[in-house]
Amino acid sequence: MREASAFGAKVVFPENGVPYAEKPLIEDDFNLSVLNRFAPEESERTLDRLNGCRLLREKAGNDYPVIGWVEGCVAEAADLRGINELMMDLAAGEAYLDDLFPIIHEQQKRFSLAQLQAGADFIGVGNAAASLIGPDLYRKYGLYWDKAITDFIHENGGRVKLHICGNISPLLETLKEVAPDILDIDWMVDFGQAAKIFHGTKTAISGNMDPVEIMMRGSSQAVEEAVLQCIKEGTETTLIAAGCEIPASAPDENLLAMDRVLYQ
Repeated sequence: MREASAFGAKVVFPENGVPYAEKPLIEDDFNLSVLNRFAPEESERTLDRLNGCRLLREKAGNDYPVIGWVEGCVAEAADLRGINELMMDLAAGEAYLDDLFPIIHEQQKRFSLAQLQAGADFIGVGNAAASLIGPDLYRKYGLYWDKAITDFIHENGGRVKLHICGNISPLLETLKEVAPDILDIDWMVDFGQAAKIFHGTKTAISGNMDPVEIMMRGSSQAVEEAVLQCIKEGTETTLIAAGCEIPASAPDENLLAMDRVLYQ
């Protein structure tokens, strides 16, 4: 919600939960004049990310990659409009969308470039809402913009980690056109099939143990088995990770078990 806050949304920060907009910034009149055109250095939440990149680069030196983040256009539109409202608007082909996505993309470019200049090597592009709209609407509203921000980051010396959690099985062939350096695959996607589709491309598939049933609720033995299964189904370029964010309540032992298998 960093960009949503910078655009002008009133963001709520629960004590133990993810932030959310108090109400949609874009309401039913589709008035886009409410959107701030922000400089990343001048908005509190985006500046916080830049400072984080600088601090991590200082502490990590050149030994570890620093990863920044921007929201994908569909995901950011959902943050600004509300996920349910956006889904209806996409299905209806509301005209304001053709004006909204270029606005979001311009801010994507400014924010990603500022993070690269602050020391980031990778920019994560989080477009989770794209998993909800299917191949046809993704081609209409998502593909162009995901490719555009990927190309922009590459042109400015960075690498891209595209994160579209959820079941993106129907999007995999299309996502080859985006050509990110890393593509996150959630647990409900067939890891072996995804690895096969992207084998020989410049995209490394990353995934995909179930973060809840395996990493949080499973035994360390279940974690080890899931990691070994991903290794078996993967290729020489796949990366092993949970399908999405690991819950804070996941046992430490399960994280250590994952580490143990990968480095044994």
